[in-house]
Amino acid sequence: MVTLGALAAALLAPSAPHAARPAQQARPVIGPTIAAGTGHGAFVSVDGRVWTWGENDHGQLGRPDGFGQAGTTTVPEPVPGVTSAIAVAVSDDHTLIAASDGRVWAFGADGDGELGTPDMAGPGRFQPEPVPGIVGAHSVAAGPGYSVVLTTSGHVWTFGRNRFGRLGRDEGLGAPGAPGAGATPGGPAPVVGLAGVTAIAAGADHVLARRVDGSVWGFGANTEGQLGPGPGFLTYDAHPAPRPITGLSPVRAIAAGDAHSVVTTTDATVYAFGSNSHGQLGTTEALFWRRAEPRPIAGLTASRTISASATHTVIAAATGELFVAGGAIRHLVTTPTAVGTLTNPAHVAAGPAGLLAVGTDGTLWMSPWYDEALPPLPTAWTGGQVLVPIAPVDPPDPPVDPPDPPVDPPDPPVHPPDPPVDPPDPPVDPPPGSGFVAVSPARLVETRVGATPTVDARYSNGGRLAAGSTTVYQMTGRAGVPTTAASVALNVTAIAPAATGYLTVFACGTIPNASNVNFSAGQTIPNLVVTGLSASGEICVFTSVSVDLAVDLTGWFTAAGPYRATGPARLADTRPGASTIDGRGAEGGPVAAGGVLEIPVAGRGGDARLGGVALDAAAALLNIVAVDPEAVGYVTVYPCTAVRPTASTLNLRPRQTIANAAAARLSASGTICLYSSVRTHLIVDVTGSFTAPGFTALTPARLADGRPGAPTLDGLHAGEGRVAGGGERRLAIAGRAGVPSGAATVVLNVTAADAAGPGYLTVYPCDARPNASSLNVVPGVISANAVITRLSPAGEVCVFASAAAHLIVDATGVL
Repeated sequence: MVTLGALAAALLAPSAPHAARPAQQARPVIGPTIAAGTGHGAFVSVDGRVWTWGENDHGQLGRPDGFGQAGTTTVPEPVPGVTSAIAVAVSDDHTLIAASDGRVWAFGADGDGELGTPDMAGPGRFQPEPVPGIVGAHSVAAGPGYSVVLTTSGHVWTFGRNRFGRLGRDEGLGAPGAPGAGATPGGPAPVVGLAGVTAIAAGADHVLARRVDGSVWGFGANTEGQLGPGPGFLTYDAHPAPRPITGLSPVRAIAAGDAHSVVTTTDATVYAFGSNSHGQLGTTEALFWRRAEPRPIAGLTASRTISASATHTVIAAATGELFVAGGAIRHLVTTPTAVGTLTNPAHVAAGPAGLLAVGTDGTLWMSPWYDEALPPLPTAWTGGQVLVPIAPVDPPDPPVDPPDPPVDPPDPPVHPPDPPVDPPDPPVDPPPGSGFVAVSPARLVETRVGATPTVDARYSNGGRLAAGSTTVYQMTGRAGVPTTAASVALNVTAIAPAATGYLTVFACGTIPNASNVNFSAGQTIPNLVVTGLSASGEICVFTSVSVDLAVDLTGWFTAAGPYRATGPARLADTRPGASTIDGRGAEGGPVAAGGVLEIPVAGRGGDARLGGVALDAAAALLNIVAVDPEAVGYVTVYPCTAVRPTASTLNLRPRQTIANAAAARLSASGTICLYSSVRTHLIVDVTGSFTAPGFTALTPARLADGRPGAPTLDGLHAGEGRVAGGGERRLAIAGRAGVPSGAATVVLNVTAADAAGPGYLTVYPCDARPNASSLNVVPGVISANAVITRLSPAGEVCVFASAAAHLIVDATGVL
């Protein structure tokens, strides 16, 4: 059999003909996007195609050339007919692809039912076909003769041969050759007793699953201790029932070799257990034997990402060094040995004879290793950028400039499933001069079937919004909003959209050329929206694609207040062929890395019924959108002052469309400035403006940062660590960063970093916690959202976290 190492050596020849292909659209990044098998490899490129190379005797490359014959293809070629991939996995002889529409495509050998089809005969198939019965696919994993799929609901599905119970069910149990140990009847089925899963890994005969609480569960064989201490160690008993693996603190990454397991805990320590036949546990202890107890691999700095193969363990350190432990019998490496260094490695994939790695710039690196030596990583192949997967990493120091982009595990819940719904806050008088009444968040729209109803049961559980549709929702007369309200402040969340798209929230009438929430397929994305109301007290929501919707009220403005709603209206769009409300600020090309874009705001038009931004406006509410950024970075919005603030407004990931609301003070000439740390297109929509007095836009200042060693403006709430999952943190706001001691309402930029699992944050004035969310979080992704919140009588806010996360809070305004 030709090894992956030999293929990598041929592939790295300078004559590789394929040029890098640019991204066609922002794509969700969910699971592993590079995969190394015994005789073939695969990766997902930024345009959603899957490229394969190597042996194709069973059709595992997804194309007809070489099918059923010996021989190899040494240059990657795209798999025909697959254009929307988000994850890929390979085993010895078959390949799985998860697509953004929720389907799983499978091809290659099918003698054990690993393609999920009933035929299970012959050499296999080279034509990719969807696996029946699988919807909402999020990630995939493949082992010899079986397949594993993780869905966006957090459930695990398996199909193929149930050797040692590796499918997590009772049918077809047994060791090879045992009665009933063939393909399991019935095709794909969910694993019973396992939910809330965010990551999966498949070994030869065991499966690992990481749950949202950071625990690791396993099922299948434990002959070598690959499931940790417990039943089955040193026996050939099957263990189809998932059970937790003990001896580990919360875990953020998992990997499975043939008969060993590797995990990284939230403190970046790497633990290994199972077979040590080739030193793959990174120790001479139990060499040529096995160990069931998880123990740290010594001699490593903080890890960034991990992978495992039959006889190797690969660790990418936070420093960028790639370490290997294990090897062939003739050349064992029993302690981690550096084989090369990459700048910000995002993901690694270890095959039996070689290593794939991808950096955050999307460059694919390959290296073979042989019995005699471990060579350094060679020059990168330039055949096409790889879709960079989410790798859980520690965020840097402020400004909040996210590190390596990792990518999108199961959709986080938008709010607790079934908490008691507190009645809405009674109407209160607005603070003098502000014209704004802030309330604890109250849910007014919830389309998901079976979700907790809204505060008055209106607009509940009605199902997804259709692509291209506009839906009308009544705002006044609900949750205390009076009929005299002129505008409402809302947290609008797009949930599991079917494709890349946007929402526009407006005061009904003609749909504006603007957006309020931007998203990629499968993402759960919130944004603050302050919008005017129709004459009947309604809002309209247009969606470009099919999506579920949640809308939470955070307050309203009276007509006599200083706030003027404007539409929304597009003020700037740097993309080719773009247009704006008045033709100014259109096109112009992307903002350069380290560049500043200055945009006129005062006096520019909006909805004819609502008027534009006042010439004497002191501040504006804006929706800032970054499109196709070239690298990890951030955008800061500020009033064009000589000294740029150190806080960020928007955190960027490569090739992703990211949006966030901002309350920004205008310069003396009525402009705002946007600084971008990386090259990106920018879009700016204005949704309203303020005249003074009544609203004070602050220079963004950091009030809380839980990350170790991270400072705040006055040292308070600095380095306090993660908010515990299911816990909350009380933050002092008034009297700091220009917020007056008697302030009633503030505008904050709230950021979650290094989350332990998918979930949400709720920001509220330390009274009864509401059934609503302010921010949705996913592991490894720095997520931010603007929040308008009332303060407690003591000048504080409380932040509840459903999953443990570092909390970063910047003050941006006072109402």
